[in-house]
Amino acid sequence: EVIWLFNNKPVSEYFTEALSLLNGTLLIQDATRFHTGRYDCIATNDVGTADRSAFITVTAFHGQYSDWGTWSNCSVSCGEGIQSRARECDSPTPSSNGLMCSGNPEEKITCTIEDCEDAAEYGEWSECTEVCDGGVKTRIVKCSDADCPHRPYSALIPLL
Repeated sequence: EVIWLFNNKPVSEYFTEALSLLNGTLLIQDATRFHTGRYDCIATNDVGTADRSAFITVTAFHGQYSDWGTWSNCSVSCGEGIQSRARECDSPTPSSNGLMCSGNPEEKITCTIEDCEDAAEYGEWSECTEVCDGGVKTRIVKCSDADCPHRPYSALIPLL
C-alpha cells in the first residue's frame, strides 16, 4: 500500500486532481503554485514501511511571444492600405498560473501601392451646367481594379 501526504495530510484532502497510480507514483495534472509544499510517500508491505519526503516547488511559467510572423500583403492593390503581422503567446505558453504575454500580438503599418491615378482611366469633362456665374463639369473615372478608391468625380469650375 502507498499513501501520499501533502503537508502531513492525505493528498486527497487537498487536491482532487492528484492520482496515486498503480505503481505508487503520484500524478498531479495541471500543477499550479498551490501544489508547492512537502510531499511524503509512505509505502507499506509485509516486510515493513518505508517513507520518503520531498519539498516540491511548482514554478509558474509566464507566457512569452514567439517571433513575429511575416508581413501580410497590402490590403489594397492601389493607394494606401494596411499591412499586418502577428505573433503567438506560445514560447512558452503560460502554465502553472503563469501570466499571459504582455503587449500587442499584432502590428499594423500603412502601405502604399502605386498611385491610383496611374490605375484609373479618366473620361472627358462634360459641358458646364451653367452658361455664366459658375456651374458644374463632371467626368467619369474608371478603375480596372476593385480596390481603386476613385468614384465618379465632379468639380465646380467657375466661369469667368
